[in-house]
Amino acid sequence: MFSLLKRNTCCTAVASASFPKHLVVPQSNNRYSGPCHPNPCHNRGTCEISETYRGDTFIGYVCKCPPGFSGVHCQHNINECERDPCKNGGICTDLVANYSCECPGEYMGRNCQYSKGQRAKARGLAASAALTDDWQAARYERPFAAARRFEAVTKLLDFGDDAVQKWQQRLLGRKPKASGY
Repeated sequence: MFSLLKRNTCCTAVASASFPKHLVVPQSNNRYSGPCHPNPCHNRGTCEISETYRGDTFIGYVCKCPPGFSGVHCQHNINECERDPCKNGGICTDLVANYSCECPGEYMGRNCQYSKGQRAKARGLAASAALTDDWQAARYERPFAAARRFEAVTKLLDFGDDAVQKWQQRLLGRKPKASGY
């Protein structure tokens, strides 16, 4: 058994297996009260009725926090930068339920995990994800639209003109330019 407070008066409810998780008790003025109304949980936390004690005090509810938040009432934003998600000297900025990495000039990616330029070409890291989309897109797009997308990606990753020409020759049937690209 547990009790719910209603403006200096106490009403009692019996706990059972079918007891609702989000209990609110109607009052005579068509307003509701109960441990979850108004919601004591912050940051879109969900209040659930529970036979919970904090120390020796019965509180009657527990807050289920969304990702990125913690605390009894979901009041604390978790600092995602504490687990060092940014690699290769990237600077982490904690956001609300998220983080952002500022990568040094030679690195890129959500966690600064990919190297730009020749390192990416040698390792095939950033290239594999970026090129997969363009190779697949070539099957569905007009060939020249796919070629423009591929050229933009190769310039970003610094693959050089040779890769663009080979790709155009293979997929588009273009002959290589004698003067370079």
